[in-house]
This record gives sequence, structure tokens and C-alpha cells, in this order.
Amino acid sequence: MEDTTKVSYYSRKILFVILILILAVVAILGVAVGFHAFYYETFYVFGDSMYPTFHGVDPVNGGEGYFGIMDTHRLAHTKINRFDIVVSYYPWEEEDYAQPYTVGDEPLESAKYEVSRVVGMPGDTLKIENNKIMVLNEETGLYEEEVPYYETNISEGTLINTEPITLGEEEYYVMGDNYDDGIDSASVNEPIHIENIVGTAVAMEGIANLEFTDEGINVLSKKFNMLMVF
Repeated sequence: MEDTTKVSYYSRKILFVILILILAVVAILGVAVGFHAFYYETFYVFGDSMYPTFHGVDPVNGGEGYFGIMDTHRLAHTKINRFDIVVSYYPWEEEDYAQPYTVGDEPLESAKYEVSRVVGMPGDTLKIENNKIMVLNEETGLYEEEVPYYETNISEGTLINTEPITLGEEEYYVMGDNYDDGIDSASVNEPIHIENIVGTAVAMEGIANLEFTDEGINVLSKKFNMLMVF
């Protein structure tokens, strides 16, 4: 009888511990989901400018393409590093297929967002020469090739040679991974200002199926089938 009582006691203890663990996991997941929903914003990749790193939605016909989350808070803007992926709008573009974002309550009239990679930081002097991104080494006075860690993912393409450009205090030189597609800093040899950056990419989460309507973008479905954290 005593042995049976001990077994029952330990069984209850084990069940209690399991219950506590389950509740803890549920609570953690709840906090994570809530943080995800209210702190980050979703962004979509359009076109082939980031191919083959990301697959974008056809800008004319819609369809499937990558989507992720971005940090739009001001603090994230102060922590941008070389080769980070940013969501921004290009001030030199007049027309685009992407829908405009809003900053606070103010819509960015005719400002369309693009997903690109930071290759030039504030204060850099850089140029494109013989299909290479060259950054001036201030100590030696010589230009050195900037070798991106992602270079094996870049599709073959041709860059137009540019004159040296020195970036201002809050200016960034951004480019798509696909050199043959899209308009970016390299195309016009102009940087974007920090105010042009909507957010910094945090993670790519899956594939979305989109359609374009007169009212904007309609999300037909989302598949959370990947987690690519930056």
C-alpha cells in the first residue's frame, strides 16, 4: 500500500512538472507571436533584382515570391552594417510596381520600396571598375576590391563603370544581388539617404502568392516554409 502511495505521489509530481513546462512553452510562444505581430512589419520581394538570393513576385502578373519581416524602428537604422539587406525607396524612381509604404501617418507620395543590399557605408569613397566594387582605403590611398560574403550567390552580370563617389554622413550605396536587373545606386551612381530606408530586413519567412488589383496588393496565401535570419 505504501509503495502504491509513493508511485501515485511521484506520478502527480511528474504530471505537474509536465504541465508547468507546457504552460511555459505556450506563454513563450504567445509572447513571440505577439512581438512578431506588433514590432515588425512584413515586406515582399518584387522582381528579379535580388535573384538568386531571393525569388521575387512577378511585378506585372503577380504570383509567388519571398516575404519576410523588417524592423522599421529608428534604432535599427542606426545599426546598419555593410551587406545588410534593407527595404527602401529610391528617390530617383518615377514609376514602380510596388505599393508605397507610410511612415507614421504620412504617406510617401510616389515613393516605392525596393529590397537591396548595402555595399557602401557613410564616409566611403567607392567606384565600380571592371565589374568590381572598389572602396578607397584611406590609409594606403588605394582602391581595394570589396568582396561580398555572398558573392557566390550573385548571378553573372555586368556593372557599368562609375566615377568615384564619396558618401555623406547618412548616405548608403545600395545594390541588388542581380547585377543585370533593376535600378539601384550602381545604375545611377547615387546613394540613398537614411531617410529613404523604410526598414532593415530581420528574416525571410516564406513564400507569398500575390495579385495586383486597383486597390493595391491582395495577399492570396502565405506559406511559412523557411526561416532565413539576417
